[in-house]
Amino acid sequence: ELPGGAVAKGLTIRLDEGDQTASVCYDTATMEMRAAWTGGFLQFDPARYGIIVSPRPQGEPIFVAEPGPAWDEHEVKYRGHYRHGERIFLSYTVDGVRVLESPSLIESGEGGHAAVVRTFEIAPHDEPLSVRIPESAAIQVHASGADVDGTSAVIPPSESLQRVYVLIAPSELIPQNAEAMLATAMEALRNPLIPGSPPIWGQT
Repeated sequence: ELPGGAVAKGLTIRLDEGDQTASVCYDTATMEMRAAWTGGFLQFDPARYGIIVSPRPQGEPIFVAEPGPAWDEHEVKYRGHYRHGERIFLSYTVDGVRVLESPSLIESGEGGHAAVVRTFEIAPHDEPLSVRIPESAAIQVHASGADVDGTSAVIPPSESLQRVYVLIAPSELIPQNAEAMLATAMEALRNPLIPGSPPIWGQT
């Protein structure tokens, strides 16, 4: 349950980096990142083990996006998610183009600020793709591999596999630090976003 209403097909992912904890919530019907917050995961209502009232974010919001299509008017189909190491990867298609996405948390190292990074790996495509970014005076958005144009990050056509990074940071973070955090995110995930890693627990 978000301030803008419940997310019927929500998927919440916890992100940890150093001493920082954050979480993000996706709407898997549209693949929009609906919200991000720091300080915890989900808060469940005690009544009937939390099955009566929808869980709520536990922590301080970074942003809450209005519901809507994440990829403009493109057709989006969610295909599932998997784990690789400490990362979670989301698999979906946009107008039939395969997209893998992995959210992460990056610390600034100064002032205790943290930012959320959306890393996309996009199959070759002939037309530009636009992913919506949240509108809020409390955040700033930087991107590599895409042009930030108002409320969207526009990804150009490509004949090869394409990697795109979108960083969503607090507005008080100076732009130089935000760019440094974006470079850190790019360095942290250089290898292709491949299917899942070995199991955490063996068969019993």
